[in-house]
Amino acid sequence: MQKKKITELLKNAIANKNIDDLEKAIMAGFQTKENSDDYVGILIELLSADWHLCHENIVLQLQQLKDPRAIKILQKTVERKFKYLEYDDSFGLGRKCTWALADIGTEEAKEALRKIAASSNEKISGYAKKRLNRWHQEYKRKGR
Repeated sequence: MQKKKITELLKNAIANKNIDDLEKAIMAGFQTKENSDDYVGILIELLSADWHLCHENIVLQLQQLKDPRAIKILQKTVERKFKYLEYDDSFGLGRKCTWALADIGTEEAKEALRKIAASSNEKISGYAKKRLNRWHQEYKRKGR
């Protein structure tokens, strides 16, 4: 399925706040590496929203797409607490955000990781420090 079609599915899911349709659209998004400005913009918007349960998959999509426009929202999301993730004391969503930033691989992404590394949350800080310490070893994954 083309990203253009998936983008339309996402827009409809958002308009109706339909979690099932949102999940289907996001899963379809993993099937193509094709990128579009609208698609990334919608993922960024969805990462801020709290009406769904798809934040981790959205972060994984942004990691796959490696679009620098996602840096700010990934940095904000790192320590964000969603009610449905309260059980997760290992901060899996934050960890995924640090991986996505590392894979974006720009200097701006690296600076975001430096700021996260200064977090008072030791686990999240540790995730960011690990990505920074392995920045050059993971360079091939960055696709730069």
